[in-house]
Amino acid sequence: RFIRDLYFGSTGDDVKYLQALLVNEVGYSADLITGYFGRITRDAVKKLQEKYNIKPTYGYFGSITRRALSALISN
Repeated sequence: RFIRDLYFGSTGDDVKYLQALLVNEVGYSADLITGYFGRITRDAVKKLQEKYNIKPTYGYFGSITRRALSALISN
């Protein structure tokens, strides 16, 4: 589902999809599903990375976090 890295300033439907996943995973507010990767989304990605012990926990949704999340989604 995720084919690119997502980071502060990213926009698009894939950001919305990530934000929707963050609602269930780390309690991200559904009201904040905007498709814009801002500070609150970055902080939620950090929480996700901490939850699943993904290092480093920068709030950058790159290949390591994408692989970990893809494994979770497929299970």
